[in-house]
Amino acid sequence: MQYAVPCQCGHRVEVSATQAGATVKCTCGASLDVPTLSQLRRSAGQASYEAGVIDTIRRMIDEQSLPSMSACVLCGRPTSETLMVQVQCETKYIKGFSAGPWKWIFVIGSVLFLPFWWVWLLVGHSILRERREEFGRDVSVRIPLRVDERCRESLQSTANRRLLRELLDIEPIYSRLLDEYPQAHVSARLEPTHD
Repeated sequence: MQYAVPCQCGHRVEVSATQAGATVKCTCGASLDVPTLSQLRRSAGQASYEAGVIDTIRRMIDEQSLPSMSACVLCGRPTSETLMVQVQCETKYIKGFSAGPWKWIFVIGSVLFLPFWWVWLLVGHSILRERREEFGRDVSVRIPLRVDERCRESLQSTANRRLLRELLDIEPIYSRLLDEYPQAHVSARLEPTHD
């Protein structure tokens, strides 16, 4: 992303994030000190540090600049109502044995199939030795979508998740979110909210 550093002559010098803290020359010949990256970001209307699109969305929600539209995304009628949409971007998963109910299934299975105890012994030994590992992380964000009360019901069923994704694409920052997390799980919450 490019940032602008103002010069006393009135010109603005374009700089990149990698030039933060450096000195650049203006077309008038003056030397300009480039501010720190956090200062450059704030001057461009961004938070001091945003790791990605989710941080940007959270900042915009805090600033009450989302949703940016004042009309329902379905019918186009002006409304102040929003529908909260849960976007599950990433989900952690567990690989391996977790003792829980499996140990009881193993014990009951061993008793029921006693003649084959040696098979159960091998299987059980293998399962119990397997390490349990967690991969990934849970990443989700709740985002407001401008939806009129009369249109709300049509977005509640799971059959309309594709429509919900299409409606999220209307808001540019939500479109970026879905581009970054194409496998994201999207669901709507029923509680209405007003601005």
